[in-house]
Amino acid sequence: MRPCAFGLVLLAACTGETHFQNADPDDVQQEGDAQAGITPLELEFPDLEIAVAKSRLIQVVSMGETDLVVQEIRVIDSAGGVFYCAEEEDVLLAPGVEREFSVVATLYEEGLVEGTLRLKTNDPDALSVNIPLQAWTEGYEPSDTGPDDSAS
Repeated sequence: MRPCAFGLVLLAACTGETHFQNADPDDVQQEGDAQAGITPLELEFPDLEIAVAKSRLIQVVSMGETDLVVQEIRVIDSAGGVFYCAEEEDVLLAPGVEREFSVVATLYEEGLVEGTLRLKTNDPDALSVNIPLQAWTEGYEPSDTGPDDSAS
């Protein structure tokens, strides 16, 4: 069949109410629920030496009935490059499987620095989780009210 004739057959089969649309992968529903267990929900790097990197781990566990997909993990506020995490996308975790992701902090001056790590998953209760990051140098005593309180 020639392309023009195929188009006419397709056009004849469609009514004014027929619509074609690609499925958005984010809208695809699964049976059962994916559930993420994420620990810790905040990450601290205490007593760092200047220009010496230190790593800490974030653990993600698939606790639901279906596969958990870690769609994204990345530092969204690195405080000028202090925090680093190898960006990963679409990490599949079967039920009961856990995975650790390393976050690294390197301070270049004295004091406290804050940042944010974001995880996006297919868990309906944890679609996007922001994990606060804090790093401070040796001898610094962080307060409960945030960075640089002494400057007021």
